[in-house]
Amino acid sequence: MNGIKTQYIQAFYTDIILNIDKKTFTVKSGLDVSEKKILKEQADYVGSIAQVCGQMSAWENMVAALSQQYELLHFIEDFEQADLIVKKMEEIILDNDWYGLEEKLIKLKNNGTRHEIFAEMAINSLKKTDERNKELNRLSDEINQMDMEDSQRPYSITGESVQINVFPFGNFYFEKAILDRVFALLNVTVAAKDGILNVMELGALPIVNAYRDPIEYEGLDGGRPADRGPASLVRIHRIRKALRDAGVFKVYRQNGY
Repeated sequence: MNGIKTQYIQAFYTDIILNIDKKTFTVKSGLDVSEKKILKEQADYVGSIAQVCGQMSAWENMVAALSQQYELLHFIEDFEQADLIVKKMEEIILDNDWYGLEEKLIKLKNNGTRHEIFAEMAINSLKKTDERNKELNRLSDEINQMDMEDSQRPYSITGESVQINVFPFGNFYFEKAILDRVFALLNVTVAAKDGILNVMELGALPIVNAYRDPIEYEGLDGGRPADRGPASLVRIHRIRKALRDAGVFKVYRQNGY
């Protein structure tokens, strides 16, 4: 029984993983005739074990064997024979007043086989990944949209202005009066703030790495390798939007930024 169960588990793991349609989130079994034949023979063997258990009045063991037989038959899509096994289990459980087993049987025949449970888990995992990817694509699209809008914005500012290169976006300009607010939006530490101000006093363009959280140093601070994937994209999108809302815009020239 244990050996057959192991082979059954290996069979459905492989079949489901290889045959999930990532577009429709469905599974269509790819078992060939020879594979189904082997599994059918295993189902028959488990059924013979169930008969022996019945002859010995080992009813609980018989139900366990029939449950395994049902899973095998259901997996190879021999639903007619699988339904007959269910009816047999229902009769045994009813005759012996095993109401606890009755509940287990109800779960088993309502998408409760191990291959159905695994398929649902695999599909749900793919759906979550797909939803996450769509959300990340949305964030990237919004960043690109803000860049496009800023590229069409006239370069004008009323008061004293400053510029900071916010990696990976580029150069941003804004009124000096909101510099502390920009530091807060970027989550710049005191040490990094001092470094940025020193660079500004020298008349140079300070750089900060938006992938860092917090930003502890003026400069690229590792550059692109500081990107931690999805978590970093969420952060830089939040920063890009917060800067826009604060009146901090990306600087574009005719030949780029």
